[in-house]
Amino acid sequence: LRGLAAELTTPGALTPGDTCPDNAISTADGYVLVDFEGAAYRPLAWDAAYLRVPWPSCWCCWRLPPAVAERALDRWRAVVAPAVPAVTGPRFAADLDRATVGWAVLTTAWFLPAVLEAGDPRPDDPARHPLVPTRRALLQHRLALAASLDTPVLPALRELAARVHAATTREWGDHPLELAAAFRGS
Repeated sequence: LRGLAAELTTPGALTPGDTCPDNAISTADGYVLVDFEGAAYRPLAWDAAYLRVPWPSCWCCWRLPPAVAERALDRWRAVVAPAVPAVTGPRFAADLDRATVGWAVLTTAWFLPAVLEAGDPRPDDPARHPLVPTRRALLQHRLALAASLDTPVLPALRELAARVHAATTREWGDHPLELAAAFRGS
């Protein structure tokens, strides 16, 4: 995991670094990102993987329907490709797989200790409970995603994700991550 960034081969750029839904506002011209505290020069795959994981560093990291995530990623590529044509190539696809696995494993390391120590901590304010997914659901979703990617990259991390996913399922039961509110039935 520590060497993952060095394995990313496609170009980097100055990126926002935290393109969570709650970091954008709706305007008459469309959505505008307003939070740049995580901005840095990094491989573009890190930001593109936000659509696959989804939103790995966000509190509002609900699941996206796979077709929606793929359409969003296709749109992202179409917008970025004129400036960085490499985002449409096979090397970028491999980097995107690496970044997806990387985010899944990295955020497991962030959140698993609190779940093991506190059970599955919820926000202090009960009114926020429906707004924030449980960490168990979030972890199981990300681990399953990393384990199931049909890619030859990072086999040891994908195997680790599969083993940790199986262990959490045995220990906690199955905790599916709900769809983002915009995609839930009424």
